Amino acid sequence: AAHESWLLMKIYEEAGLPPGVINFIPCDGPEASKMVLPHKDLGGVAFTGSTGTFQKIWKGVAENIDTYRSYPRISGETGGKNFHFIHESADMESAVNQTIRGAFDYQGQKCSATSRLYVPSEMWGNGGFRDRLVEGTKALKMGCSTDFESFLTAVIDQTSFNRIKTYLDSAK
Repeated sequence: AAHESWLLMKIYEEAGLPPGVINFIPCDGPEASKMVLPHKDLGGVAFTGSTGTFQKIWKGVAENIDTYRSYPRISGETGGKNFHFIHESADMESAVNQTIRGAFDYQGQKCSATSRLYVPSEMWGNGGFRDRLVEGTKALKMGCSTDFESFLTAVIDQTSFNRIKTYLDSAK
């Protein structure tokens, strides 16, 4: 996911967006907040995640309100249903693959997991989107949490597995 986000930033720049307008910070949320929220040039935060975390972001902004050059814009999607909207001009293979990734990356254990899909009717049934989506979903490799080559397991990643294993070892 970090590599994909980095590539997205490069695409924005190639499209003409000046560097630094949108930033990707691949780290733990609390670490990012320590760096970002007190920064005088913070222009805004667009957040998708838990209500509790969003409230912490608001509090962090409030604590620093007198240090900002201007008031940061803050938006949050907490507990909502993320959708994937497919345009009729979309590349079919890419749209199917990105729908599957959006729904099942990190085992769907992310606040931005695709839970609704809007596809033009001419693409859906006879257009082949539905069949390709079902076929691609059935092809996902599922496995044990210790098999990190599997696309779908019980936990998101090695870090989550290690954290949960620590709890289990402690309980033993």
